[in-house]
Amino acid sequence: MKLKIYILYVLLFFAALGVFAWWLFPRQGAGAFVTEKLNAPGGPLSRVPFRVSVGKIGPSLPLGVKLGNLSVFWDSGKESPEMSVFVHVPVFSIFKRPLPVLVEGRPAHGLIKLQLQAPDVHPGSWELKQIQIEDMAFSDVVVHPSSGDLRLQGYAGLTFDQAEQIPAKIGGGLLHTMSGQGTIQGRDIQADMSDFLLSLINLSSLTFSRMEGRFQMDGGRCKLTQCLLKGPVIHLSLSGHIDLVNDPGQSRLFLDARVLPQSPHIEKLARNPLVRMQFPDLAAAGLSFHIRGTLEHPEPSL
Repeated sequence: MKLKIYILYVLLFFAALGVFAWWLFPRQGAGAFVTEKLNAPGGPLSRVPFRVSVGKIGPSLPLGVKLGNLSVFWDSGKESPEMSVFVHVPVFSIFKRPLPVLVEGRPAHGLIKLQLQAPDVHPGSWELKQIQIEDMAFSDVVVHPSSGDLRLQGYAGLTFDQAEQIPAKIGGGLLHTMSGQGTIQGRDIQADMSDFLLSLINLSSLTFSRMEGRFQMDGGRCKLTQCLLKGPVIHLSLSGHIDLVNDPGQSRLFLDARVLPQSPHIEKLARNPLVRMQFPDLAAAGLSFHIRGTLEHPEPSL
């Protein structure tokens, strides 16, 4: 009986110790410390074009940590919205080598999931094994074609087919070591255009209720195939490739687009006298055009 009481006291002691450690954990101080170490010269992020700010860090049961108020600041001046990030190790994998690490980013809307393998404690040696982005919201994304503006908002996501297809190193050239293929999805995409190429067929605002497509990554090149955007006015197909660089806005576009003749309102658009004058075969053949330039400054042309 006394042995049971002693064991109970020991368990209560460790439970109280755990509660006090949880309660007194220096969350903001830990966030400042990690921010400094991540962004230090020669640190894990010294070879990438962005910096990370972590507002606070706290423990997360059973074997993880929570990074709160995390933001990414790109060298180009852009800033990501704040999000919470959970980093944890599966309980039954704690003794595996390399160690599997699961990362979940939770912005205001959507979910980002990463699977990593960590052979040691230095993040530069970690490998990215899987990426999954679910229903990520984007709003007021402005790109600047050679004339006019294009504003985008909606929801998008992507998933690689198999984890084994992404042997990408976290340190340095992440995009150029990533390979594999997968799917992209989107919904409720709104495009507001000013003096954009589609204005030629009397379109200044478009909504696409659904986007589906396939992609293939290899050595910094993202190839798009079978990418289709469907909306109540037009259907649009995209194919080609994007040469990715560390600053996403400077990635080069080599895309071919087509307004499909099966679009719901293509015949109505084709009856417009000004449109019929420039594109007499619009209803039968649709409209094909190219998109070159960069993600930040696309250049559409017929």
